[in-house]
Amino acid sequence: MLKRVLIAYHRFPPIMHYLKRAFEKRDIEVKTFAMETNHWFDRFVIHNVDKQLWNLKLLAKGKSAFENHPLSHLRYRSSMLEELAGSFRPDLLLIIRGWRITEQSLKSIRRKTKVMGWWIEKEDKFDTVLDEIKLYDYFFTISSNTLDKALAQGHKNVGLMYQAVDASLFRPLENIGPVYDCCFVGGWSEKRQKLLEQAAFVTGNIAIYGPRWRKRNASNPKMLDAIKADFIEGEELVKLYNRSRIVLNSTNWGDDSTRGGMTLRVFEAPACGTFLLSDASGDMEKILPRDTHIGVYQDLEDFRDKLSYYLSNEAERKAIALTGYKQVASLHTYDNVVENIIGAYSKLGPL
Repeated sequence: MLKRVLIAYHRFPPIMHYLKRAFEKRDIEVKTFAMETNHWFDRFVIHNVDKQLWNLKLLAKGKSAFENHPLSHLRYRSSMLEELAGSFRPDLLLIIRGWRITEQSLKSIRRKTKVMGWWIEKEDKFDTVLDEIKLYDYFFTISSNTLDKALAQGHKNVGLMYQAVDASLFRPLENIGPVYDCCFVGGWSEKRQKLLEQAAFVTGNIAIYGPRWRKRNASNPKMLDAIKADFIEGEELVKLYNRSRIVLNSTNWGDDSTRGGMTLRVFEAPACGTFLLSDASGDMEKILPRDTHIGVYQDLEDFRDKLSYYLSNEAERKAIALTGYKQVASLHTYDNVVENIIGAYSKLGPL
């Protein structure tokens, strides 16, 4: 029986917090470990020395001259996680990937507890983790494409588990009506710049939140007017979605014709009862079909047409948003994720 869980991931986005709350509803004790955990020697010495070596072209960028040093970020966080697992003695360690833990620490932890992984990053980075899946008792991924790749490599301890939403936070708010025609939350990219420029042709009533937008649009007054801040989270993000007629999504990986997986936004916007207009994903089509649960665009021209159409057709937009809300709020919450994890854990053999 699962009584104690240790979760390792970054502090933001606050997925550990969402999962902790969902596990605790089932009276399961939870501790979290921030993968940012670091030693001052790495921050102030290793980082600066490596940076100088990169600038002098004496070391390939991204490599470290201190890779095997016990106070390097990888080895220090691995040892700290191993120490916490030893003192807390969880039944299950769930590592949400990205950042990795050393093979030595994983093997050491796994001698005393079950270890699961959950890949929630871009599909095109999945190759970096393929050889490590064998170190886990079970490994989830958010994309059918990456699941197929793992199965093709001979891994059997793998399964599909999509991103989700904390429906106690992301929810429709009473007495808050639309202020913006559309909003976008996410970092700047050239692809997203083109998308938002097309949105600006349709409406001047846009809200943009995310890093690098101001820097990239310093000489573009029309876009600057739409950029509100570099960061937004929590209740303020929920209010933004409730104050927007349409939430825009532009995925920063893969091609629309082959992409799998979904970002958090695909779940968070519908959970607020707001219409989502997104680029395509094969996995998204399975659980949130276009034109009935959300809106989906194929290219920039189609995006511009659909944004204009759905802004002009309020009744249809609201009906689709309501269907999407019901689907997400009932089937794609962190309560559902925890249920999947418990189910997979129950099928694992003894240590």
